[in-house]
Amino acid sequence: MPDLSLGIDFGTTNTVLALADERGVAHLARFDAPEGELFAFRSAISFHAPADRPSDRTVEAGPWAIEAYVEDPLETRFIQSFKSFAASESFTETQILGRRYRFEDLLSAFLLKLRDHGGAALADLPRRVIVGRPVVFAGASPSEDLALKRYEAAFERLGSTEI
Repeated sequence: MPDLSLGIDFGTTNTVLALADERGVAHLARFDAPEGELFAFRSAISFHAPADRPSDRTVEAGPWAIEAYVEDPLETRFIQSFKSFAASESFTETQILGRRYRFEDLLSAFLLKLRDHGGAALADLPRRVIVGRPVVFAGASPSEDLALKRYEAAFERLGSTEI
């Protein structure tokens, strides 16, 4: 899909995607969520592993992440507003269910689940992606270069080559 572009606003609370065709006409991506069709996808991720089978780890995002946490809060690690750490040099990694995750790991896991829940419309993402970004990243002394590097690493994992 060389003539398509993906626009994404990865927000602290919600994420919105739009695909633009070769004529520049953009269409919002929609998600068939448990509570109905959505175009704003909750910027949340969860990691679940039953205590008796820790290797059976599952990752969810958006409303499915919330649902997983509500169903089993003791065995689920729920993370929201993780965008707030994109520019933080003090955030190097977090441990979740015995594994280490850097910011770009969290973002790429989130993006993969978002793509999965987008169905056929997002099955083959274009190589070109335009990512919205804040004027000033969150934090006491945010590193814009670090945040952009982390975003780029996460999107490259999805096959994006022009970010």
